[in-house]
Amino acid sequence: MRNGFKAAILAGLLATSGLAIAAPAANKLIDGHNPQAILALAKDLGAASLDKDDVGDPMITGQMDGYHYNLFFYDCEQGRNCNTVQFRATFEPDKKATYARMHTWNKTKRFGQAYLDDNRDAVLTWDINLTGGVTVDNWNDTMDTWGQTMDSFSRFLDE
Repeated sequence: MRNGFKAAILAGLLATSGLAIAAPAANKLIDGHNPQAILALAKDLGAASLDKDDVGDPMITGQMDGYHYNLFFYDCEQGRNCNTVQFRATFEPDKKATYARMHTWNKTKRFGQAYLDDNRDAVLTWDINLTGGVTVDNWNDTMDTWGQTMDSFSRFLDE
């Protein structure tokens, strides 16, 4: 009887320990402290590479659905432990980019802020706060939304 009871307890411990081991992977958080993890997820959607920007902070250069973008890391401590990121894509100068068009986009769209840079190229940005981390599912959804927003902005410029 004692051996059966011990076996039942051991089986229960083994079963729950398996759940405890699987849980962290399912709930893994992505934050700006690990650009390599963000790079790996970006590569799932297209070509991407990790570089450094002009001040030494991480920067991902990527391509998704035919659009080129950068992912800049901000609020960093000496090039590491970043808290926020910004998606940025610059669009062809032959697009219909005017200040009025950028204002219309910003007034009517929820995701992505548009402006004209010094060369009058249309630029689309989107800032994401990663303080405390986000789930992998949340990050993947964010990347999907970014891809859809770039496509929507490109079509908007062609109207």
